[in-house]
Amino acid sequence: MDSANRYRLGQTLEGVAALFIIVGVMTAAAGLVEWRAARAAAAWPTAEGVVVTIGTKTAEQRGLGLSSFEAVAVTYRYTAGGATYTGSRIDLSGRPVPADNPPGSDLLARLAPGAAVTVYYDPTDPARSSLINDTTPVALLTGGGLAGLGLVVLALKKTTNDERRRKHEIRNTRYEIRV
Repeated sequence: MDSANRYRLGQTLEGVAALFIIVGVMTAAAGLVEWRAARAAAAWPTAEGVVVTIGTKTAEQRGLGLSSFEAVAVTYRYTAGGATYTGSRIDLSGRPVPADNPPGSDLLARLAPGAAVTVYYDPTDPARSSLINDTTPVALLTGGGLAGLGLVVLALKKTTNDERRRKHEIRNTRYEIRV
């Protein structure tokens, strides 16, 4: 590989590493916000609730394009602080939960109208509730992993450059032999 191609490869690796780091930091920052909310929700009290309706609905998701999928649709009723509330959030994020894999498929299999459920609710706003109180910081971990991968790529590039420079110096060193 000639030096011009090596230089372009190095620039490409730096660009890819920078992209991983930027996307990773942004994802981790969003994950940190979700994680803080989840940590606060870990202390939410519970109430016994009853499933009113359960089924599926079509939900849309934006990514590289707009796609749709079947998501779990549940409505439940619970009492907190002497007042009765109706909720529909499944997890703390409030995002649609796909019906074709856990936890959505588990909910569809085990719940029916009239079934008893444990409801987690916000003590400062009892109308805010969810059925799943999972505090796993997935976005935080994913973002950290992407940023870490970017740093590894930069470290490998630097190591490769240092090794190549050392070999070049050794090759171009002139030795004098004196007798």
